[in-house]
Amino acid sequence: MCIKTYIQEIKLKAVLIVSEPSWWNAKGYYENRKARYTALTEFIKTPYAYLKYGIVEKLGLLEKLEDLEEKLKLKELFYSFTMVPTQKGEVQ
Repeated sequence: MCIKTYIQEIKLKAVLIVSEPSWWNAKGYYENRKARYTALTEFIKTPYAYLKYGIVEKLGLLEKLEDLEEKLKLKELFYSFTMVPTQKGEVQ
């Protein structure tokens, strides 16, 4: 089966887990530095998770992707990217 046909046959299923941290303001998230970082990282993580588990895993390539993630230290890189700088240059 070619990848194009395979992708067309994938039925996307998602589970939404809702939380409301005290610092989150849905209408004004862009005014809060921590909220902006959180929104940005979720914007990046969501399509990556879809590609990883919705496509790569179903193609039987998940182990190879995880090996690549480990080799390139992608988790550490992403974790450092998601640390929210404070006004003093520290991270939260």
